[in-house]
Amino acid sequence: MINYLTLKFILRLLFIGSVFGNALDFGNKTITTILERQFTSPITTHELLGYSFYENKNETIFQIEVLTDINDITDAILFSFRTISIIADISKTHFTHSVVIIHFINKSNPIVAKTDLDCSKEYFLELKKTESQWRNSCLSIQID
Repeated sequence: MINYLTLKFILRLLFIGSVFGNALDFGNKTITTILERQFTSPITTHELLGYSFYENKNETIFQIEVLTDINDITDAILFSFRTISIIADISKTHFTHSVVIIHFINKSNPIVAKTDLDCSKEYFLELKKTESQWRNSCLSIQID
């Protein structure tokens, strides 16, 4: 379930995008600032450990690393991929995939979750998919 502050953030970005259209594309410095603000806002308890943008073959990847409690894994996954989807949608860089590496406070082995951003956009931004459809068709999780 989307909480009020997340919904407000999403609506604000969508409104700005609709007003300015394609003229509003943010560079890496701006999107990293937005990313850091999202993870330091009161809407989340997950800590952003780091981020990187890189290319691998024909993919442009937006990767973040997050620290969370193992009991909050579902929320950490949804919050992280929602944040990446929103930011990637307004970025100058055309990101094709997202990776979230989740570390746990109790030092359990991290998990690596991956999605195709076009597929994630259908759930987080366009509301064309349900969460279950997104999990089944977009999300892959690796546990080491």
